[in-house]
Amino acid sequence: LLYGCLLDWGVPLNLPHTSTEFEEFTIHNYAEGELIACFDKNVSENLIKEIAKQKPLRAVFKDQSFVDSPHKINLIEIFKNYSPTTKVKVI
Repeated sequence: LLYGCLLDWGVPLNLPHTSTEFEEFTIHNYAEGELIACFDKNVSENLIKEIAKQKPLRAVFKDQSFVDSPHKINLIEIFKNYSPTTKVKVI
């Protein structure tokens, strides 16, 4: 999924990639904030805030990462507050 997102956005595939754990979730950080992604289910608000505070250029989550539509709306609001220039995508 991560590399598919990179291809969609035209990001080179040869840049550094790290994975870290936050709570029980895995955060993928590509090219030091070029793109940060989490594809886990039922992500927490704390995780979303943690990613938004890093101010990535792009952030990607899976549709299944959210329990319902209000949680997806909350995602957008959190990024508006912490990192308004981040392009957020739910796939």
